[in-house]
Amino acid sequence: MRTETQVELEKLKHDLVKKAEKVCADALPQGVVKRGSGITKSNLQNLLTAATSTTCVAEVANFIRYQTGRLDDWRTPHPKNKPFGDTVLAALNEINENPQTGANPKADPELQIEAVRHFLGYLLREATYLGAVSAAQRGGDQGARQTGPSYQRNRRP
Repeated sequence: MRTETQVELEKLKHDLVKKAEKVCADALPQGVVKRGSGITKSNLQNLLTAATSTTCVAEVANFIRYQTGRLDDWRTPHPKNKPFGDTVLAALNEINENPQTGANPKADPELQIEAVRHFLGYLLREATYLGAVSAAQRGGDQGARQTGPSYQRNRRP
């Protein structure tokens, strides 16, 4: 990544984090689920992987539309929520058209895709956090993470 792009991206990071938090608040307040019904962490990881494997924001938007078309949870809002796929697409459009910092990523394709990648990474983090909090409040372990090395958890007496 060019130095100029890094400098401009640093200016955008705060707004990208806030935008990811807003998308989660509007469309995914319960966060990701470990398995079962709902948007899973692997759904968002796949989206981030798609974004890191391309230099074209339109391809990322195409992947989101694909997921929205094939997964009910991406297009059907839970009570009081907006549809997740539509909300993420709207956020992508905002990033591409007019970030609040005044920078215009549309003028620099490298900055544009890097901003989208960072936004999706922040979205994954926020949704994972909300999923863990939601699971803890329900008394479940869907978002909970075991601590300590796995070899200690799986040892036989």
